Amino acid sequence: MLLVTLFRRKKKRSERIIELENNNQVSIIKYLMPGKCRYCSKPAEITFVNGRLCRDHFFQFYYEYIEKAIDKYYPLLKRREFVLAISGGKDSTSLCYALSELGYRFSLYHINLGIGDFSKKSLSIVKRIAADLKLDLFVDDIKKYGIVIKQIGRRSPCSICGIVKRYLSNKFCVEQGFKILTTAHNLDDVVTFIIKDFIIGNIGSLIRNKPALLERKELNLCAKFKPMVFIPEEANYLFLNLKGIEFVREACPLVGGNTQRKWKAKILNFLKDPACRYQFLVNFYRLLKEYGDKLKPFVEKEKVKKCKICGFPTTKDVCSFCRIVKLFKERK
Repeated sequence: MLLVTLFRRKKKRSERIIELENNNQVSIIKYLMPGKCRYCSKPAEITFVNGRLCRDHFFQFYYEYIEKAIDKYYPLLKRREFVLAISGGKDSTSLCYALSELGYRFSLYHINLGIGDFSKKSLSIVKRIAADLKLDLFVDDIKKYGIVIKQIGRRSPCSICGIVKRYLSNKFCVEQGFKILTTAHNLDDVVTFIIKDFIIGNIGSLIRNKPALLERKELNLCAKFKPMVFIPEEANYLFLNLKGIEFVREACPLVGGNTQRKWKAKILNFLKDPACRYQFLVNFYRLLKEYGDKLKPFVEKEKVKKCKICGFPTTKDVCSFCRIVKLFKERK
């Protein structure tokens, strides 16, 4: 249920609070509206990465910042066919419509995670999006691999889900001949990954946190790109709500123990201003470009090779996906 409340703060400032109520959890997105649009005299509707914007300028810069990421980090996307991993949630749905409106041609890849009504609704919405935009849709189902998204051993449902998504999306692209996989990780996601890796000292993961990773044929690894690295999460809600586009509003019923979500809440509470998050990311990528070579020894400690069972990339003898499949077989 979408509730919109308007109220005043200190007489001259107001906030629009959009509350998304799912499974007794409320996600609050704040759109600061302290006056007029930075570029015209219309009322501001959101604080974007480049300032306060009205509706028209919001759409203009929303598309421009997606194009900016593509031009800066992966211009090959404009000339090659690619796949977009889509769940039906706010981020992948908004990216799908934005790329389509910008004239890109691509295919959609969706994984049916078998999480009851949540997965059924997700698949239904994804099919509707594909039909609306006239895009090819490929659907994979984890049941055929004998996997269920649940706690197994010390691995949480979210850990299992992440491994499955990364593995199957790469496997699909390699086997179907697609060179590039795009994902809808937004500005808030990427900033959270970077700060978390820095705090826990995971330097290898920190260095690999780039907007684009190149294809490595010898390891059966497709190229990966994040066109939404400059788009804050709240902007995707606004984009879809203003356009009246349907997406999966409910949170996954298994998300309760998601540690990444807890990190994200803490970090975004510190970096509240989208412009601050944007500048942090731009400067991080600049430092990575200038000094990344000096940090390569941290990455080289974990040599990537082919899994002995499936032949897809891993730093161990057997990849995480194959180990999970084995665990489920043993516990049947």
